[in-house]
Amino acid sequence: MLLTSMGLNTTLGEMISKASKGRLLVHQLRKVTNRTEIAGIATSILIMVVLFLRFKLGKEIEGSSMPEFKGQQKTKDVMEFIKRIVWKPNGKISTLTTCLTTFLVGVVEGVPFFIRLAISYWNKKIPSTEAVVQEQLTGVTMGSVTVFCIDKTSWLTMNPLEVDECWTDSAIPEQVKDAICIGISTSSSNDQESLISWCTRKFGMNMESLKRSYTISEMKELSPGENGVLVREKEGNETKKYWKGPATKTLRMCSRYYNSEGEVVDMDTEKRSFFENIISERQSKDLETIALAYNNTPQDETPEDDSLILIGLLGLKDKWLEETIEAVKACRNAGVTIILVSEDSESVVEDIAQKYGMPTCSVILEHVGETFRRKDVVNEIYVMGNSLPSKKLDLVRRLKEQGHVVAFVGVRTDDAPSLKEADVGIVTGTGSCELVNGSSELIVLDGNLGFLVRILKGGRCVYGNIHKYIQVEVTIAISGLLISTVTTIFFGYAPMSSIQMIWVNLVMAVLGGLALLTEPPSEKLMEKPPTRPTEPLITKSMWRNIIIQASYQWGICFFIGALSCVTDGAVNITWGVIKVKLTRSISLGGSDLPRSTSILELPLFSRIHHQPPLLSSYYFQNLLST
Repeated sequence: MLLTSMGLNTTLGEMISKASKGRLLVHQLRKVTNRTEIAGIATSILIMVVLFLRFKLGKEIEGSSMPEFKGQQKTKDVMEFIKRIVWKPNGKISTLTTCLTTFLVGVVEGVPFFIRLAISYWNKKIPSTEAVVQEQLTGVTMGSVTVFCIDKTSWLTMNPLEVDECWTDSAIPEQVKDAICIGISTSSSNDQESLISWCTRKFGMNMESLKRSYTISEMKELSPGENGVLVREKEGNETKKYWKGPATKTLRMCSRYYNSEGEVVDMDTEKRSFFENIISERQSKDLETIALAYNNTPQDETPEDDSLILIGLLGLKDKWLEETIEAVKACRNAGVTIILVSEDSESVVEDIAQKYGMPTCSVILEHVGETFRRKDVVNEIYVMGNSLPSKKLDLVRRLKEQGHVVAFVGVRTDDAPSLKEADVGIVTGTGSCELVNGSSELIVLDGNLGFLVRILKGGRCVYGNIHKYIQVEVTIAISGLLISTVTTIFFGYAPMSSIQMIWVNLVMAVLGGLALLTEPPSEKLMEKPPTRPTEPLITKSMWRNIIIQASYQWGICFFIGALSCVTDGAVNITWGVIKVKLTRSISLGGSDLPRSTSILELPLFSRIHHQPPLLSSYYFQNLLST
């Protein structure tokens, strides 16, 4: 009887079901909107209390002097009535309503909408041919990543090898071409895709027709350190053994080779030394050298490992070596740690890390394969070998417990639990199964570590732009509250109505918001440490800037408002390149409303002048030029 388990009943399914992740930006925005809604509810309750007290005291509600329409009215009277409603800001009830409008319209409704719009804008800038974004907040979360956990298989997928040199005795005869094509097509290694692509371009190899011409009877894959593959290919009564592996080791297994005429000749000492010199020269150029060999063997006999026929030598170079090394340096400067994990031995993983300039720590190797008993151990790990799927998942969880934002890069089926547990799950290549793709937020179709660094940089840019935008919106809300409250206390009425306050918020949200949220990234972003998820969305430095800017706006508006009361003409004000002429009053039906124009315009121009990204943005410059 054969017993099987499926779905969540398997060990892998159980690990996936227990994995969980949170949306960092969503939680931070929720805190801001919740507190703003509480302030709005408190203002609404205050309005109701004031209305109730005025009703109990028998006083008329302010604004009752508005004319009552009876019968048919002229269009002119109706338009005059609408003007009075829009421009009439007088009264304490209007002041409270203005405060409520500022909080609800400016922050609660405006901030989430424009942030979603900006995130969608940045996600669309990622080419669809290079990556697929499956979660809208992936880019923003990438901006807070502190640790990249990369599986070795994914690392090799992001750093493919390509054939730089192919060497045979002289010209390549047809027999040698056929042997090379068969030897490459029957192998199974991380560089097979690159070899097949090169063989197709070089010799016009048809992979499908070639596979139909032989049958594989046995395949043996050696350890990753040797990277050799043993293949038995049956063709009639003859068995051929094809071998692809490290050039130095494979050459010792060869006793003959193909010459320029396509004939098999014995390899003497002089010729062997000649091949060894070629291998040494290629290795000195940082090329990975591999050799292709085969042997004809009777069907009932086992071939000897020292009787192979050398087909040719290939020199492979890392396609993205320089760019990957620069990306590793960029991550280190940005305060982002790279941890290379694999089920292979520690030495294999450490060699890869050293090749690309990643730090290694031999002290940590004793912890490999063990449970992390001390939480501070994970902060010292750079490479981790002999890692089962459960250990990778444990590593991600321990890092998150230490306050890190983790991005896990994987491609294998057993990487699914770690991909789902990580804050950002990244899949490389197009050969992953549906389970792996469904556990990830980002699928990199064609890219390397440098591509991930660009997304990291873009995420930091979006996160910084969101901070600037929220600072502008909160500043407008607080300055509007100060202006409405203080001017009501000193002058007896609010300078701006609710409609005017909505207009100010709308202009700054649409024009200023889009200009700030679409500001391009700068190189300085990768010189700063990542933002911790425990930090509030509105930091202490932001609160300091908000208070200073709101006080400044209120002071200027209050001064200009008082100045316009004692000035017969207009007031001319200059902010850098911006020159504004503020009128003293607006006449509506014979009644003057002092300070309305100046109070309405000053917050707008003040924000434009004191927010450099607004003036430098191509979006805003085009708007000002029209």
